[in-house]
Amino acid sequence: MKKTTPIIFLFLTISIFIAGCASNAPKQDQTPKRTVKPTAVAVQEPLVGPAYSFYETTSTLEPQYRAEIRSKASGVIQELFVEEGQKVEEGDLVLKLENSDQTLELKQAKIAFDQAKREYERHSKMHEKGVLADEVYDQSAHNFESAKADLELAELRLSYTEVTSPLTGTLVKRLVDLGAHIDTGTALFEVMDMDPMLVRIHVPANRMSAIAPGQVIDLICDSNQAKLKGEIDLISPIVDPGTGTVKVTASIKDASPEIKPGEFVQVRLITDRKDRALLVPNIAIFEEKGQKVVFTADGDKARRHQVTIGLTSGDHTEIIDGLSGTEKVIIKGQRDLKEGQAISILDSTEASNTDKERKS
Repeated sequence: MKKTTPIIFLFLTISIFIAGCASNAPKQDQTPKRTVKPTAVAVQEPLVGPAYSFYETTSTLEPQYRAEIRSKASGVIQELFVEEGQKVEEGDLVLKLENSDQTLELKQAKIAFDQAKREYERHSKMHEKGVLADEVYDQSAHNFESAKADLELAELRLSYTEVTSPLTGTLVKRLVDLGAHIDTGTALFEVMDMDPMLVRIHVPANRMSAIAPGQVIDLICDSNQAKLKGEIDLISPIVDPGTGTVKVTASIKDASPEIKPGEFVQVRLITDRKDRALLVPNIAIFEEKGQKVVFTADGDKARRHQVTIGLTSGDHTEIIDGLSGTEKVIIKGQRDLKEGQAISILDSTEASNTDKERKS
């Protein structure tokens, strides 16, 4: 028994040593490594083309001409010839007053004129023969001219009892009724010439450099979203000191009958233009921490670019600084990208299918 004790002790010592070495040995990681899948993106090369700056505002449509027809005589309305909404031509009869007094005055004026004329002609022959004093001849001439003026005034007063339209257009308001007694100066009708219609806008003076007569502007009616085209006719030569703006007047020709004066319209006109601008799709640009950012594809890596934007061209925006123009701009999948992140570029078919899946 005494001889076996050292052997057992040696065995235990070796076992403890081996166990200690095993515990200090590096452990092999049995967890499978996780691979990061590249982000699928679609790319597009920048374009070079025209870009614009727009000024947008609201205004109202106005007729080219409008007139309030007022009475030049007093009396009772005997006839009304037009109603609201009717078309009238310049000179058309629209209203007639009872005119018996004016007719009688005209008859008396004609009698007095005829009498003065006969006397003047008789005195003229006698004056030529030298058998009539100058004073008598002069008085006869004066009487004739006075009678002529009275006749013309009587004709004018009678004409005032028949009211005509001063312009071609549409009667938009009737302000009196048949049989009413009116005074001189009473408003009778309102007539408008609505072809063309006008829109007046006030543009900041510092945006006027590229605006010129003949320029086309875009309008959208608030009532029915109808799209119209206008053409700038007039530009005020002064700046309004109160607002710092310049009045610009444009005409809209051949508008449909549904478009009426007083309509509110949204106005959009070009205030600046570049013929050769570096353009990228609007969807490629997003804002991150107050910066405008575009991602591009550099092989299989994403590159982040802080850019400065300028004018627009439909669904494209000008890049003033931040891109050279040779990059491939990422237009899909860029929102969650980071600098240097792995990417895979989709072909056009894959990009289209991916876009459809996102929309669905």
